[in-house]
Amino acid sequence: MSGISVFETEDQAVETILSYLNSLGLQSSIVDTKKRYWFVRTESGKYYDEFIMDEFIAIGWNEIPCVSNTFKEEEATALIERHYPEVAHPMRVINQIRRFVKK
Repeated sequence: MSGISVFETEDQAVETILSYLNSLGLQSSIVDTKKRYWFVRTESGKYYDEFIMDEFIAIGWNEIPCVSNTFKEEEATALIERHYPEVAHPMRVINQIRRFVKK
């Protein structure tokens, strides 16, 4: 098996990978495994510059206003049904937005 390295520890593997990425000029970091993260895509980079320049991220659902504690589920459900008729379970969308806003 030439070209394949076997590491004694996970730390060795991570250090080797980070070193290799650094040699390629790529920035990398290790994320805390105890934290929860959102993985936000940019539609193959289409929105990347906008997200960086304007300092925001988005998860879609543009027709739904920010879901606050005072926002009524019935109102949100009606908006989702009107603007996104293909959504079978509006509460899933509402819960996703709530998690995004609060986390």
